Amino acid sequence: MWQLVVERVLQIIGEAANHVSIVTRAAHPEVAWGAIIGQRNVLAHVYGDINHDELWKTVTLHVPVLIQQLESFVPSPPGARPHGWDAEA
Repeated sequence: MWQLVVERVLQIIGEAANHVSIVTRAAHPEVAWGAIIGQRNVLAHVYGDINHDELWKTVTLHVPVLIQQLESFVPSPPGARPHGWDAEA
């Protein structure tokens, strides 16, 4: 079940990256736009050959870096909670 959730979230991230303008992508070459979009395409269209070890590596190693990169230039919406905010704290 969690594999499906991870796959879907990475597809959504890739789809969002695909909608980022070429100007913004060019202004932020530190973000691996092509790899993000490419992974989305694999997840969406290559059903039987998904390497779940690689997906886990992406989620645990690359997504946190992506979040930091995006936070450096994407403004937070008004009233948004900061990244890492814990409701229980």
